[in-house]
Amino acid sequence: MTLTADRISTVRSLVAADTIGALAAERYGFGEPIECKLAHRGDNDHYVLTASDQKYIIRVYRHNKHSQGESEYLFELAWLDHLHRKGMPVSHPIRRLDGGFLGAVSAPEGLRYWAVFTFAPGRQSLEGAQLQMYGQSIAQIHLASDDFICPHSRVRYDLETLIDKPLEQIRLFLGDRNKADREFLTTLAEGVRARIGPLSFTGNEYGVIGGDFHGFNHHFSEGNELTHFDFDMCGYGWRAYDLAIFRFVSLVWWSPPNLERRWTDLLAGYESVRKLSAKELSAIPDLVLLRHLWVIGYVT
Repeated sequence: MTLTADRISTVRSLVAADTIGALAAERYGFGEPIECKLAHRGDNDHYVLTASDQKYIIRVYRHNKHSQGESEYLFELAWLDHLHRKGMPVSHPIRRLDGGFLGAVSAPEGLRYWAVFTFAPGRQSLEGAQLQMYGQSIAQIHLASDDFICPHSRVRYDLETLIDKPLEQIRLFLGDRNKADREFLTTLAEGVRARIGPLSFTGNEYGVIGGDFHGFNHHFSEGNELTHFDFDMCGYGWRAYDLAIFRFVSLVWWSPPNLERRWTDLLAGYESVRKLSAKELSAIPDLVLLRHLWVIGYVT
């Protein structure tokens, strides 16, 4: 009897390191020797590429990572290039030989976009003066983004994104189960909507934000130089929301004494560059709740 293979669909493939490394060498003109290793699998797949003793990061985005396709990837890369040209400490995209930043590969599940970024040396750390440096750099990135103009689309972290869509995902996931949980989250979200909805964020209180400054997407080098990386969650939103993201993660990871010290130091660093308005400060607790709701919706 001859055994025939069944046809199956693929949700998530993994591009071989030597294949994406060779493709990068061809598209970017990297010199020999070339070595490429898988570094991390997460929302996207990341590889460390070493070419002529220089390290880079290759990111292969998950298929259909962004709802509006190529335009959203191009926004992120254009913004990071803008920040780099303004001297911001970010891992930024490298231009290909054709002058662009973005490539695409045909995977079993469909098209997957990819790009090459500068390597962020050092390790993740936020101790002592580093917390204020971290806060200062977020404010500097916010201010450096005020004159960024881009024709490409990107997510807006508004009440639809932070309340309506997460609640819909949660309702779909729970179905008819846990009615009390659904009602609790709905009541919580609607309370936040009532408080934040009427607030008018003007000037540089609103603009392009990182969307994921949670305290882990950065490295400090041995010389204590900071580099931010992984801006896959960037978009338009309230600048205070970027700070609320750090506050939310700190509430999850840190005990009360360290939590308040870290928050105070980060806030002091931020406000040494850009002073927060009274309404921004008052909105942060509610923005923390929205981040929590968004995370629940994102992972369900």
